[in-house]
Amino acid sequence: LVYAAHPLPDRENTCGVLVLPMRGDGSLIFILGTMISSLALGSGTYLLQNSNLRPNQRRAALFLAFVISLGLGVSAWGLWIPAILLLTISILMIVILLGMLVNQAA
Repeated sequence: LVYAAHPLPDRENTCGVLVLPMRGDGSLIFILGTMISSLALGSGTYLLQNSNLRPNQRRAALFLAFVISLGLGVSAWGLWIPAILLLTISILMIVILLGMLVNQAA
């Protein structure tokens, strides 16, 4: 709750938490989201093995998949500092992979 200060009105319920009209404590949504993420990551890794990428690009993409899955597990345990570090590594790897793909196309 933030009280009004001219010209802003009172602000309530703006903490960034998404409230869904469901019973329960969110465990089901967390489990379903984790399962969907794991299935998508696994199927993407399988499709990556059958792709026509160069071996160094394939290794980089597999490393990215490993870092993302490790980050998913670390954040589920509540270890936020290592999870932020793994997220940073993931973002850097995405930029590196995109650079490799752009250089391949040129």
